[in-house]
Amino acid sequence: MSMLISMPTMFLAGVFFPVQAMPKALQALANFLPITYASDALRGVMVKGFPLTMIASSVLILLLFLVLIMGTVFMVFKRDIE
Repeated sequence: MSMLISMPTMFLAGVFFPVQAMPKALQALANFLPITYASDALRGVMVKGFPLTMIASSVLILLLFLVLIMGTVFMVFKRDIE
């Protein structure tokens, strides 16, 4: 089941092909995927040798995704412990 979600997400995020080569609609969709920012940050550090200060924007966006998703999870899966 995870392959049905992870593989298309990786293709849309630019892991295998650059996002700039995609149609504009798919580029807009890629901007809403956290893996896009993670792959940009990893590629910048590992391939291009960027310092951590150059990928700070991608890391901040990933932290924003983390806060939004965790907030949603805590609200949806709230349980009373007695």
